Amino acid sequence: MSFPAIQTKLGNTATNYLKKEFDVAIQIKKVDLSFLGSVQLKDVLIRNHHTDTLIYVQNLTTSVFSYRNMINSKLKFGQISLNNFKVNMNTYEGENDDALTVFVDKFDDGVRSDKPSGFILTATNLKLVNGYVELIDENKPTDKPLFFRNINGGTQNFKIEGPNVYTNIRGLNFVENHGIEISNLSTDFTYTKSFMNFLNTKLETETSTVLTNLIFTYNREDFSNFNDLVTINADVISADVSLIDLKKFYNELGTNDVCILQQKLQGN
Repeated sequence: MSFPAIQTKLGNTATNYLKKEFDVAIQIKKVDLSFLGSVQLKDVLIRNHHTDTLIYVQNLTTSVFSYRNMINSKLKFGQISLNNFKVNMNTYEGENDDALTVFVDKFDDGVRSDKPSGFILTATNLKLVNGYVELIDENKPTDKPLFFRNINGGTQNFKIEGPNVYTNIRGLNFVENHGIEISNLSTDFTYTKSFMNFLNTKLETETSTVLTNLIFTYNREDFSNFNDLVTINADVISADVSLIDLKKFYNELGTNDVCILQQKLQGN
């Protein structure tokens, strides 16, 4: 197992299995395994259904608690570290779903509910270093592309259970496409096929702080018309929003005031 040629062969075997069973294109340049359960993957590339890059990770490291459990679709890891990664969640012209949704659907067991299936993946922590996420909808060519760069931080208690995703995001920082530097994003996140929660959310910049609970309810098909069909319930516990930040969205605003809000909102 310690020979590079054998570890590379294992990587090729895994990617060939995923291609055959789920029709997903995943390439792993190098696999490094240790007898103590440490796993390191180099140059992980996942292509979308148009053969463009969906996800790229230069270096992924983790530890496996039990190789035996992996045979039974119980993937239990320690900390997973993603270094220098990129995610392209693009929606192609004439399509309703973004490329990441199309990819995830290939692993769907067909259960149209929020109840978990037999597949479980857990990690004690996710450590994110120097990430980039981009969202482009080719059906809306006049819209400004949405992206987040310089993503660093982590999450705790990451869990995928069937179609459901849970994690507690702590201390995530990044720069969004308007140039606003988010110094801290913390939230308890849940995603299912019918709702998405951002509870106990704290969002901070150098000059603004927002505390809120957000709940999105939907049918998965509603994502193609998010603004009109997805229902949003927002409990803004407190918000001190500086016009310095808002000015980057609406240049007509001044820069010396702070908006103080406390409000409950519901609607599409």
